[in-house]
Amino acid sequence: MSGHGGSGLGRRELWLVGLLVLVLFLGALLASRAEQASSVAVLFGRSSTYGTGPGGLKGLYLFLARSGLRVERWRTPLAGSVLPDGTLCLVAPRRALSRLEQDALQRWIDRGNSLLLVVGDRGTPAAEMANLLGFGVRRTRAYAEMLAARDDDETEDGPGIPEGPSGEGQAMLDSIAPASARPEPVVLESADGARLPGVAVVAVDAAVRFDAPDTADVLLHDTEGAVLAELGLGRGRVLALAGSHPLTNAGLGRRDAAVLADRLFRMTASYDRPILFDEYHQGFSQGTGLFALLAGHPAGLALGEVLILVFLFLAARGRAFGRARRSDEAPRREAAEQIRAFARLYRRGRASGLALEILRRDAWAAVTSRLSLSRGADERELARRAAAHLELPEERVRAALQTPAAGVHTIETRSLTARARLLARIAERMRHGRGR
Repeated sequence: MSGHGGSGLGRRELWLVGLLVLVLFLGALLASRAEQASSVAVLFGRSSTYGTGPGGLKGLYLFLARSGLRVERWRTPLAGSVLPDGTLCLVAPRRALSRLEQDALQRWIDRGNSLLLVVGDRGTPAAEMANLLGFGVRRTRAYAEMLAARDDDETEDGPGIPEGPSGEGQAMLDSIAPASARPEPVVLESADGARLPGVAVVAVDAAVRFDAPDTADVLLHDTEGAVLAELGLGRGRVLALAGSHPLTNAGLGRRDAAVLADRLFRMTASYDRPILFDEYHQGFSQGTGLFALLAGHPAGLALGEVLILVFLFLAARGRAFGRARRSDEAPRREAAEQIRAFARLYRRGRASGLALEILRRDAWAAVTSRLSLSRGADERELARRAAAHLELPEERVRAALQTPAAGVHTIETRSLTARARLLARIAERMRHGRGR
């Protein structure tokens, strides 16, 4: 293909393109392997219903669905979208809520809906939202002592275990940090058995507690403070839970955690209203198409770079995106040259008379059609009228249109060419209305 005007790709160029694709693919694969451990840890550490790690909520999502409750995932911002009536679960969100989202959420609750807010630590988006609603968030003494001891170890022995990025909350810490670096869950007695029947003891995180406002009902607490509290807001309500451990895959099967989850969501939800788990602020947005998946993975980005480079390379080479066209097409031949070639061909085949008869019949048909004569018209009359119409000598027209003598099969090339030209001229002028 490279021989046609130099517009195609040669074998060398194809090898170079293939090598470039292979190198970029291997580079993307190595980058993906290098980030695999951290990516898996972050995914498992998120308090998301997609998470299958210890801190994930996939077990809770399936548990509620099989209990007959409507559960859905919400993957768009809270501002600018219409939240359906029901219960929204903000479980240690990683993304901070904007001011517009906070205002929209409070108006949504005031219309008679419920919010379950799970706070993992201070300084997180969930803690900011809890403070906005009137819940004071503070660290427990045990957790504060653990952090102080860790800071001392870091000072003496070098870098210690990170506390986790801002906004990931205690669920991230529970999933990634070793057990020695985080407090053990404490056994908590229910403060209100009538509101939470069947909940005797619950293992909860020992990181933070609430200073609930006076108008809130404390449902679970210990000596450190409130663990679960309910606050009315307009026609709706807010349930604040300190720590996500009872709802996670690791904690849902401990003691009465499953009973607590069932009672908790049945307090706020109904069969005709959904339970919405906020996934947008966990990092899972609505864009899940092909381009979003490719853009979110190193291999997809490398593939996009390869496609761009190949396109630029082909454009620079002047590659035609279609079937290759030959640039060395043969020049068009004149009609006289074609006639001479046919004359020589018929002469070599000793069929000059046949060639002349084909041309004569074609011209005869054109004359009779133009002059409205029958095919069996007299040759002399037809030649006379044709000559008058074409303004040509009658003798020449009659000689051209007359039937060849019997037995004549070969004619000299010069004579054949002259008659062929005249017959072609007669046929063309008759068909196109030329003449008088």
